Amino acid sequence: MHASLFHPNHSIYIFEIVVIFSSLTFNCIHHLRENIQRHFRISSTSLTLSDMEGDMHFSHDHPLISFRDEMEEDAFTDNYHSCKICGLPILFAPSYTCTFAACDFFLHESCAHKIQPVIIHPNHKDHALCLQVGSPNFFYKSVDSDFKMHPLDATAVDDVEIKSKHKSHPPHPLVAHCRQILTRCDACGERHDGFFFSCQQCKFWIHQDCTILPTTLNLLSNPWPFLLVYSIPAISQYYECIVCLKSLLPTHNAIYLCPQTFQFSHVRCGLENIQSKTRLELIQLPDDEFDTFPSLEIRTYSQPDEDPSHENENFHEHPLILVGDEEDGHTYKLVCDICIQTITIPSPFYRCSQQTGGCSFLAHKVCSELLPIIKFVIPIGYGRDTIMAEPCPNQAKWFFNSIFFCMFCHLPCNAPCYFFSEIVFRLYDIPCMMVNLSCMAAPSIIKHISHSQHLLFRTTAYRRASPVSCCSRGCFLYDVYKCTICDFCIHIRCALLPKRVRFREFDQHPLNLITTGTSNSSGSDHDICEVCEEGIECKYWFYHCAKCDYSFHINCIPSVGYLSKVKFGGKFDIPCHSHTLTLKRMLTYGRNEKCGHCHKIIPGLVDQAAFSCSQCDYWIHFSCARDSFTSSQDCTSLVFEEINEGVISLMETDEIN
Repeated sequence: MHASLFHPNHSIYIFEIVVIFSSLTFNCIHHLRENIQRHFRISSTSLTLSDMEGDMHFSHDHPLISFRDEMEEDAFTDNYHSCKICGLPILFAPSYTCTFAACDFFLHESCAHKIQPVIIHPNHKDHALCLQVGSPNFFYKSVDSDFKMHPLDATAVDDVEIKSKHKSHPPHPLVAHCRQILTRCDACGERHDGFFFSCQQCKFWIHQDCTILPTTLNLLSNPWPFLLVYSIPAISQYYECIVCLKSLLPTHNAIYLCPQTFQFSHVRCGLENIQSKTRLELIQLPDDEFDTFPSLEIRTYSQPDEDPSHENENFHEHPLILVGDEEDGHTYKLVCDICIQTITIPSPFYRCSQQTGGCSFLAHKVCSELLPIIKFVIPIGYGRDTIMAEPCPNQAKWFFNSIFFCMFCHLPCNAPCYFFSEIVFRLYDIPCMMVNLSCMAAPSIIKHISHSQHLLFRTTAYRRASPVSCCSRGCFLYDVYKCTICDFCIHIRCALLPKRVRFREFDQHPLNLITTGTSNSSGSDHDICEVCEEGIECKYWFYHCAKCDYSFHINCIPSVGYLSKVKFGGKFDIPCHSHTLTLKRMLTYGRNEKCGHCHKIIPGLVDQAAFSCSQCDYWIHFSCARDSFTSSQDCTSLVFEEINEGVISLMETDEIN
């Protein structure tokens, strides 16, 4: 029996509508549209979602909601999504996703609103085309033949436009186009066919595969990851690809770059010689935590340790015992001896098993477990040769009171010390190339609010940078995060500053880090520090309380100041005084005192160290105490101020190599 006998007004087609019905049906194309509209509550102009959140779409069994791709917040991720209808990446395009995350179902907004389940194409008028499920995308198929079309090809006349931003071309949005002929990609420099994203204003074309390239790769034996960059630093023009040994061409606008050595790989060479993909665990700074360290390291390095006893002969002479919630009722402040940050109770930490014998060593669980396993290397020159940091064998002997000067954050520290024995940088024949744990464990690649448009790389191949935006101190080797695209750089120390701090533990309002380089609330480009009462240049970073309109130098806040990596309270005996002395921090002490050795003033509210006697109110400068100790012991021991001055002097004369 012929179907047209039942429906003489319109032509009849047989459809296997996989997306909507599970059985073979007879239907008129005009009435089919009406039935679909009625079934899914969609308008006659677009067989898609209505404007309300949570509506159904004919292509999926569950309600869909608007989706704002996480790449809009973080454009440096490998977590890409593709549209199930057209198969193109979502990128920044407006889109929808399933309310059930397990479905991993996404649609471009344009595909959802304009691609219909049944169409008659101008170039194929005799037969209707039905949208069918396919992989990696849906496709239109003729009901009477094997003719197939990609959804975007079939609906080109209906203005289905996939428009998106992409990091390869920041000035303008890109629009998806299908190219039937080989076309050169302006990112990788190779020829492709198929779908491109293009900017017609700039004549820029990037193949769809190059919009979702892996962000980082491990290549050959290079110890550092190669990062995908779409803006090539000038210095790379003098290098050859580490894979094919060929130089860059003008058509290569994307490469995989090692920010440490500036070696590079062509995109195709890198993809064909991947040693391993490295998922970029990008850390956004400044951190929301009041104490940046060790919260950064917990995300990456922390491993569960079921053993309650812990032996770390590399940094402590006694076995350590894991302590948990039983310390919750303590009334005193605990400080980690490894990172010199507060131990928050009831988080687990280690204490020395010989505590009853007078050893007061304490450590965060993550710090004590990280220190023995961390491997920290820096490059030598511009090749692949590296040197590794080693535990310092003579910290107490080389540095007075065990306080060394870290070459990476340029801060004094009395935590466990690591050094580079092969770097010839010495004062009085004492090696001075030292580093602490927090600098060793700092991430190699970050995204910072002060330069959110590009990634920042931790680099050691840099010297005497142009003035930085974070503070007035210039940049030297080993202490910067740098943007290879626009030559922006900030110090490691400044990059790791927390977003919020408190001047005192129980202050009513936290202080917020100001990185914008703008004027203060009164419109002036200068302010006054509430601690030292000296001027603050607002073009550099500082901390501010908006409610009280108080501003503070970074170095005038105890938790992040110059001596923030020194643990105070330790006891020390010196020949010039009969009682045991205690190491004090003058910034928190707050009053001027007179040195009993040189009889000069030890200023309060200045971030410097001094020793005091609790029995007779005796005070002595830190450097005077060193002089008294070394003269009696006939030895040499450096004070951190001497190392700081020596670093600046040697850097300015380029004597460190």
